[in-house]
Amino acid sequence: MIIRKAEISDAPKIAKVNVDTWRTTYKGIISDEYLQNLSYKWSEIYFLTVIKKQNREINCFVAEEESGKIVGFAIGRLEQSENPKFKGELWSIYIYREYQRKGIGKLLVSAVVEKLLSLNINSMLAWVLKKNPSRAFYESLGGKYIGEKPIKIGQEDLIEVAYGWENLRVLLKLVSSK
Repeated sequence: MIIRKAEISDAPKIAKVNVDTWRTTYKGIISDEYLQNLSYKWSEIYFLTVIKKQNREINCFVAEEESGKIVGFAIGRLEQSENPKFKGELWSIYIYREYQRKGIGKLLVSAVVEKLLSLNINSMLAWVLKKNPSRAFYESLGGKYIGEKPIKIGQEDLIEVAYGWENLRVLLKLVSSK
């Protein structure tokens, strides 16, 4: 598996991963109507914007098979709520279901953490839907529960849970050793 910084030409493939994984991950959590109305085209435009803006503040990484198929992605950025304790954020990480539990998530987290460390950012948080079955992934990486907040997706009021890592060097050792 190749983990690399996303390029503009990756946007359609990242958009497909994003829409398809939302539809599988959030089935039964977010309404079927909302999930079916997700748009590959809108998602592609969104990711083109993110990829074009890559710099100190935001970076997108992809997991790519030797064949060129992108099977997952992660986005790291500066934390947006001005949390005094956590300066970085694992903003997004999605991997096709059939590629999960193979270490790809750890590789993507590692790429995000290495980038944050290169910017002298040593702490990070991640917001995850409370009902997301993948919450155990963050817990397995030593993420500590920080708190929760409401979020509206479509017409639904949901809850997001924050996990935090106060020392990214410890997290990097953990993801590198597994």
